[in-house]
Amino acid sequence: MSDIENEMREMAWSYRPWAAEMAPVIQRILEERQETPQYPGAEAWLAYLLCIAESSLCREEISRKADSMNIQVPPATEIDWAFERLKARGWLWIAYGIDSAKTNGWEGDWVYRLEAGAKRALSRIMGDMSDYQEARKKLKDWLSTHPPDSASEETVLAYALYLNDSAIPLAKVLEEMDAINIGFPNAYLLGAAFLRLRKRGWLVIEKGDAYGLTLEARRFMDTLVKRRTYMGGPDEHLSEWMMTNPPPGYEMPSE
Repeated sequence: MSDIENEMREMAWSYRPWAAEMAPVIQRILEERQETPQYPGAEAWLAYLLCIAESSLCREEISRKADSMNIQVPPATEIDWAFERLKARGWLWIAYGIDSAKTNGWEGDWVYRLEAGAKRALSRIMGDMSDYQEARKKLKDWLSTHPPDSASEETVLAYALYLNDSAIPLAKVLEEMDAINIGFPNAYLLGAAFLRLRKRGWLVIEKGDAYGLTLEARRFMDTLVKRRTYMGGPDEHLSEWMMTNPPPGYEMPSE
């Protein structure tokens, strides 16, 4: 076996613990026996701190900033979910090991900031941001009634399955999504993405733990995808189509 093959095998193996932990949640969501949890309070906490930040922050710095302002820090699991929700909204800018992070001693760590458009929108929602409690309440109320759509996760998942000619185990799904999107969603968002694919009639599950696309789905994606590569994320034609054509039951209500 070549060095490259050994490296690829070791990389796939490293995703197995995550897959084992996520699989039961994904299965319950696919069977519609479990709802995706909501933590709008933690999302409001994170959005507020990123909104008032003047530069990119690592996760530790965000919590330290909250402590310095006497703002209670949510549990780690809720913070994880808050990051996922902001990412699902397309609001979160993420970088790895950038120069500003290295300058502050965060080399090799993720740093975050809000996209400019999201920051302006949140500023309008919160109004006076000097009063954290009032700003957080306004933001929490808005976030609670405007949940993020899981279409972006569905797009990356569908593209990962499309790049493989046959069904792949969950660990491989995570590896592929990581290669495409620099990271993969938590079990709840990924489960929601799998459910969306199943609602379309696109999902194939083989032997209970291998996922793929139906032949019809693959042929349809052939007409959409103009480039078949990991570079640059999902093909823009596929992203645009999936964002504007939700699966049955996910359509926006008419005015």
